[in-house]
Amino acid sequence: MPDLKRLENILEQLAHDAAQIDRKRGEASRPLFDEQLFFCRSKLLTPCVTEVRSEITALRNERKAGKLQASRTQHICEKVVAQIQAIQRELATLQIRKNEPKRRQ
Repeated sequence: MPDLKRLENILEQLAHDAAQIDRKRGEASRPLFDEQLFFCRSKLLTPCVTEVRSEITALRNERKAGKLQASRTQHICEKVVAQIQAIQRELATLQIRKNEPKRRQ
């Protein structure tokens, strides 16, 4: 199992950055990520970081209860890594997003 503490440290920094960006940028015109990656369908980054945190918390709780299965662990860890990478990409491409034309709804 990957080091959950390390992932939590990464998320702590992402949460700080996401909150800062959300305050500065506000809501996007459409959900930031695909619903297969994030269930929350948020137009802000902070709820996405919260979703990743809840996945890690669920993983930790299942491990403590002795109910964690290897296949589930692998699936959740892969999803968490993909989610973290997506948030990091979004943060890294802020300037590009800023210059995108606004879409009408």
